[in-house]
Amino acid sequence: MGQVFELSKAYQLSSVDERLEIEEYLCLLLNSESELDPYDACFLAREHRIVALVPALRRSQERLKTANEVSAPFEWATVNRLVGFLTGVK
Repeated sequence: MGQVFELSKAYQLSSVDERLEIEEYLCLLLNSESELDPYDACFLAREHRIVALVPALRRSQERLKTANEVSAPFEWATVNRLVGFLTGVK
């Protein structure tokens, strides 16, 4: 759990170039097989309003639509709400 807070602080204090690197890393977390990594990426996207992650979030939505995991509908709903938050759609 400490990783998400460290990444949040790093993002907050980073330069534009460093933020781009962190955003690329967050895109990788969104597609991680880990149960927690995608949620960490979503938390950071919401916390810092990282609109640059919207394309990666939309790809996650598409993947989750056809995923067979029991949690997929819940994960899709989380991502869907986040995309709406970041794009201003209610």
